[in-house]
Amino acid sequence: MQHLKSALIWQQAMKSPSKWAWVIVVLVYAGICLMFQPWHRSNFIREDVVSYYAYLPAVWVHQDVGMHYSAGNAYYGDKVWGEVKRPGLGPVSKYTMGMAFLYTPGFLMGHLHAKWGGWTADGYTMPYRLWMQINILAYLALGLIVLRSLLLGLVGEWATALTLLGLGLATNLFYYVVAEPGMPHATLFMLVSAFMWFTVRFRVEATWSHALYLGLTGGLICLIRPNHAVLWALPLLYGFRGGLSWREGWRFWWGNKGKVALMLVLPVILFIPQLLYWKHSTGEFLHYSYGDEGFFWLQPKMMDLLFSFRKGLFLYTPLALVACVGFLWGRKHTAGWGWAGPLVLGITAYVMAAWWCWWYGGSLGQRAFIDVFPMLAVGLAAFFVRFGVDRQPSRRVWAGALIGLLCAWNGILTLQYQRGVLHHDAMTARAFLGTLGKLNPPIELESWLDHPDYEAAKQSR
Repeated sequence: MQHLKSALIWQQAMKSPSKWAWVIVVLVYAGICLMFQPWHRSNFIREDVVSYYAYLPAVWVHQDVGMHYSAGNAYYGDKVWGEVKRPGLGPVSKYTMGMAFLYTPGFLMGHLHAKWGGWTADGYTMPYRLWMQINILAYLALGLIVLRSLLLGLVGEWATALTLLGLGLATNLFYYVVAEPGMPHATLFMLVSAFMWFTVRFRVEATWSHALYLGLTGGLICLIRPNHAVLWALPLLYGFRGGLSWREGWRFWWGNKGKVALMLVLPVILFIPQLLYWKHSTGEFLHYSYGDEGFFWLQPKMMDLLFSFRKGLFLYTPLALVACVGFLWGRKHTAGWGWAGPLVLGITAYVMAAWWCWWYGGSLGQRAFIDVFPMLAVGLAAFFVRFGVDRQPSRRVWAGALIGLLCAWNGILTLQYQRGVLHHDAMTARAFLGTLGKLNPPIELESWLDHPDYEAAKQSR
């Protein structure tokens, strides 16, 4: 009987390997989180997350959006960051409030948990951290579900399954869900997956509901990371094939101008609370909160962004290189994304490379690219189709071996980063090669590092 049950489970898995891939990725993430329970760390909310998150305690706990309560209070010294722009008011958060909107379900559950469980209900105790972790895991699961559905519209079950396994376990998305979930990357992974899905749905059937969801997801993406406004090129470029496509596209968009207006008005509506916050805290509706940080459009560090030992995308996440090859090698399997994906990825990479801090501070690999992994997923799936995984079982073995190898690479890098072997922003060729495969930092490591000069970088030096 046990053998029969096992056979039935295996048979079902063979019918829908992509569903099992989704389950495996989610279970691995949940299992690692349960094993290490990062929400028990007092510094769980740290670095950039401090500013993304501070809006919630300000509104729900203190009813003080200006964050006056933090002034002169040592307890909030590491919990509320920003520069005071108006006398008598609190610090102005550096980051926009998009992530605060997305944290809200977990925050409210944590608030109830804290009150009912006898914890201090100030927004920072263990229940809030636990529910933030659950919140982000839910977003990750939802993002993978949406991405699975998107890919199954392009390729078969096996190519989809391998793509989900690769993105989930062979990239730094893993680290930013199980170790630093408060960072925006897993959430943006979900939103970009949904944005792509509604792009397809709107082009297939231009309904008011599809326009509504496209506007909402696109607006939330921009409210979290305003520079991701470039992703709005995806709906415009989707399906482009050259020739008469521009005329066809113009007729499509003009014929749905009412829905397009709704789609564009929604992001503006979502930004209204942010504009009011800036007006309250700075006296201006539009406020640039990054001070002397900016872009150097004529001096993008593209080669460093992609290939450097400090943070090169293809070095730390080689699966991304496979995906780029897939856009070229398997182009006929990318359907309407054949032009849209590579072009928007190229523009996004250019924007990232032009930012003064192209290595994006302390991080494991090029964390900013996690946001657009759903676009890379199309190229990766096309690679697997072109390789023949949906037709030949033997090719699945080879492709699975590749994913396994890249998962091992990602696992080693993750462990090294956690143990201080991989430095967060100062790696060099000597340091990277000298620590290859090692899980404890050698005594010579510091002499191999090249710490970036942040002030010089702001001047493009």
